[in-house]
Amino acid sequence: MDKEKADKIQRIFNWVRFVILVLFLTFIFIGLSKAQTTNDFGMWTTIGTEKNVNDSWSLGVNTEIRTKNNVGSVDRWQLGIDCTYKISKLLKLGGSYEFHLKNHTIDGVNEMVPRHRLMFDITPGCKVFNWLKLSLRE
Repeated sequence: MDKEKADKIQRIFNWVRFVILVLFLTFIFIGLSKAQTTNDFGMWTTIGTEKNVNDSWSLGVNTEIRTKNNVGSVDRWQLGIDCTYKISKLLKLGGSYEFHLKNHTIDGVNEMVPRHRLMFDITPGCKVFNWLKLSLRE
């Protein structure tokens, strides 16, 4: 019985490894197929932090800067805050607000245009084998 159980666990483990490898390779090939075809060099830099208030609530803040024209000008600057409430082990609710300053060129004049983005999400998820966390954010 123990040998059969060990074989079954090994088969499941090998299957999960295969699925993870296929997903990883798929994302790499999708990224390569959509690679940028211009010579412009830009950077996207994001930094953020998250704090668990208690077992159910967590708060976060982040900022991002995007550059273009060979890092010569700012394309977008963003500041965001978010909040997450854990309803149960399997379900989380969240909301976030982002403030963007986007660089737009209108009639040859560059100007930073403010934008606001408000988002809500529901995230069901579960742990598999105590080392793999699966979740879907909608």
